[in-house]
Amino acid sequence: MSLSSQDAVLLLPFLANGTLEGEELAQVQAAVDQDPALAAELAALENMRATMQADDTAYSPGELGLARLMRDIDAPHQQSTAPRARIWQIAAAILLAVAVGQTVLLTQTDPSGQGYELAGDTGAQFTITVHPDTAESDLRALLLAAEVEIVSGPSALGLYGLALLEGADAQAARARLQAASGIIASLDAVP
Repeated sequence: MSLSSQDAVLLLPFLANGTLEGEELAQVQAAVDQDPALAAELAALENMRATMQADDTAYSPGELGLARLMRDIDAPHQQSTAPRARIWQIAAAILLAVAVGQTVLLTQTDPSGQGYELAGDTGAQFTITVHPDTAESDLRALLLAAEVEIVSGPSALGLYGLALLEGADAQAARARLQAASGIIASLDAVP
């Protein structure tokens, strides 16, 4: 069985180094004899091998230099593992201290008895519906004049919840909203 030229190309480095034996040696040698491109490739490989063998190894540090190089390569790796672990320990300790401090601050109660209050939990004092043809600017002007603000709505039924602004009078606001019958379709007080 003869070797294909692709298989022969793969075995050429072994032929150039003299490591092929037996039937493989015969097959590769036959392929080289038949194909001038393979012969040229073999000649180039043999030339590279001869050049590498001819290089002066007087400047090579030898086994002692290799041992020193390997020691230097391994040394930084061994030194860097301890500081890196130490950094993570310090970071974990700082994080734990911050978490404990925050927990202590948040769980302390105010001596005056006042704690946190919800900011947006002002209930509606009035519920209104607006005529569909009312302009937004007219509604806004009425709400400012009555000293109320929208805190909920519009719901699916078109209901708006209104709350009094700070310092506003509930009776005066109700009177102003009732007087604007062209804008407000219905007005109910929330109990």
